[in-house]
Amino acid sequence: MLIRPKPESATDIVDDFALARLWLRTITFYRPTGFIDQDRPSLHIDHHRTFLNSTRCMQPTPENIIALYRQRGTEIYGDEKVTQAEHAIQSAVLAERQGAVDSQIVAALLHDIGHILGEDKLPASDLENLDDGHENRAYHWLCEHFGREVADPIRLHVAAKRYLCTVTPDYCETLSPTSYKSYLDQGGPMSEAELQEFRQEPFFEQAIALRRWDDQAKDSEMVIPDISFFSERLQASLDRSRSVR
Repeated sequence: MLIRPKPESATDIVDDFALARLWLRTITFYRPTGFIDQDRPSLHIDHHRTFLNSTRCMQPTPENIIALYRQRGTEIYGDEKVTQAEHAIQSAVLAERQGAVDSQIVAALLHDIGHILGEDKLPASDLENLDDGHENRAYHWLCEHFGREVADPIRLHVAAKRYLCTVTPDYCETLSPTSYKSYLDQGGPMSEAELQEFRQEPFFEQAIALRRWDDQAKDSEMVIPDISFFSERLQASLDRSRSVR
């Protein structure tokens, strides 16, 4: 049972209700894959309080998203060789080169936004626990503003790594040391039940494609455009999501 401190104001009460709704939505959205673990940081309510406060200030515009990556995109996850911004841009460039549709390119660009959309610091080395639940923490915000065709592959991209490493063990050898460590921290090989549940996800194939771009997007010498190159795609994706509500 969650023990909450007594609210000090009406604003605190509203915050608690909003936080509870976000937490419950996250569990609901995460549950279809079967990969729910109450010990994962992504389901800790204190993490959602930080995230809720961040999303209130983060209006979904290309300018704000680009500003976020300019502010925190220089950070590095564990012992990776590229920054968060470099990794995001490389992923989107790889998706674009393979002829992916706009929603997949935007998903590739934003797939790790959960690492930086909040106040938590990234792990400083691979010696730390690399499971911060980033794929899950940003899901509601992404789903609300970009739609499930962007949000669901992002939600599933961690599970997709576990899937690929389970069905094709050699895939583990393609991972960077940091990604392999996070693979173990995030649960390692899937059970047969998890494999079946993952295959039943509507965006299963898109998640697999995103995962492959993710794992290839770690080239410290790759020439890439500025993140503003994707501004029009971000706006088009936001507009498309609004038009179908």
